[in-house]
Amino acid sequence: MHASLFIAIALLAAICVHFLSGRLRTGRRGWRTRESAGKLYRQLLARLLGDRAAADRLIDYEREQAPDDREATLIQRALDRLERDRRR
Repeated sequence: MHASLFIAIALLAAICVHFLSGRLRTGRRGWRTRESAGKLYRQLLARLLGDRAAADRLIDYEREQAPDDREATLIQRALDRLERDRRR
């Protein structure tokens, strides 16, 4: 009885870990990837040709929209908005 309970718990834990690790890699949909704010900020700067003032304005705008979000999320949204606006 104890061995089957242990196996069931271990199997459930493995399924949870597999599900959660897949969700962390999904990126834009679901949970965000674990990219650091610094890496994302460098990407934003690269797309803005090093214009830090523009990057900070974009991030500040996103912060006004969602003040409780993490810095990495705000920067990712700024990147997404910049990309979307440039496609127009």
